[in-house]
Amino acid sequence: MFSLTKILVLVAIVLAVWYGFKMVTRLQKERDRLARERGEELKRDRKGQPRRVTAEDMTQCAVCGVYVPQDAPKCGKPGCPQG
Repeated sequence: MFSLTKILVLVAIVLAVWYGFKMVTRLQKERDRLARERGEELKRDRKGQPRRVTAEDMTQCAVCGVYVPQDAPKCGKPGCPQG
């Protein structure tokens, strides 16, 4: 049925997976700490995953050719799509 070898291999696999998760968690905490030291804002959702940026509709400025969000404040330049 169960031999000592099979039990030892199973224990070794369980320990390897456990230490693997422990190492990944430790690495993530170290990355977060380094980012805070550099002054970077940590943008993560509740599950700890990086937040996704949503897309915006953009309009090209007829004056300079730069794309600006459609809901951007008016700059006041003549010919600007915002104003």
